[in-house]
Amino acid sequence: MADLARLLGVPVGGNHKPAVVPPPATLESFAATRHLEEKRLREVWRVREGRSDNRPALYFPTPTAVERVKFLDGRKPKNKWAARGGRACWYGLDEAKAIVGGETVYLVNGEPAVWALELAQSIGPTRSGSQ
Repeated sequence: MADLARLLGVPVGGNHKPAVVPPPATLESFAATRHLEEKRLREVWRVREGRSDNRPALYFPTPTAVERVKFLDGRKPKNKWAARGGRACWYGLDEAKAIVGGETVYLVNGEPAVWALELAQSIGPTRSGSQ
C-alpha cells in the first residue's frame, strides 16, 4: 500500500491494526464482527456464503471478473481466487487519482476494509457520533 500511496503522491501515515477477535463462522457473524451490514454485503457487494476446501468461506465478485474466496475459520491461507486468472486489483484507483491533492485519501488492505469505507461513506458521520 505504501507503494500505491507514493504512486498517487500521497504521504504515508499511520499503521492501524484491528483488534484480535475470534474468527466468524457465517456471513452474519463476519458482518457483526466487522461492524458491517449483512444485507448491504449481500445486495451491494454480492457476498455469499459457501464452503471451499471444506472450510467455511465467503465468495464475492471482484473487478477482475474472478470471484474471491475469504475463509472464515481463521486458518491460513485467509483468501484465494475461486478460479484461475484472479489477480490483485485496486478498488477506487481512478477516483483516488482524481482527488489527490484536495481531499483525504484512505488506502486500505482487503475487500472487508473497502466494504467498511463504503458503508461509512453511505451513512455519514452520524453513526454513533464517531466517524
